[in-house]
Amino acid sequence: MKLKNLMIGGVTTAILYGGIMTLGENPTTAREPSQSVFLAQASEAILSQGRFVTVDRSHATTGGVRLIEENGVRYLELDENFQTGEGPQVEVILHRQKQVGRRVRERD
Repeated sequence: MKLKNLMIGGVTTAILYGGIMTLGENPTTAREPSQSVFLAQASEAILSQGRFVTVDRSHATTGGVRLIEENGVRYLELDENFQTGEGPQVEVILHRQKQVGRRVRERD
């Protein structure tokens, strides 16, 4: 389940997942849709994933995150357990390395 999605560049597009089945007169029998029905199948790839680590205990941050790519557009997907502290000084940093120092600069 996607709780929050943040788009990283590009335009948000609606994607139709799954298939459409057409029921005949007998509800237990299903048949494939006709060839006139076209569906956009999403191709989702997980590029990276990880868990948040609290650095400042007054602004605890927990939960998981995934960087996914759907149809050429990259998204940051926060899991349903994502929580962070309140306040104007909350900073959530996404870093390439597993170990992050206390003084992180934007170029890192």
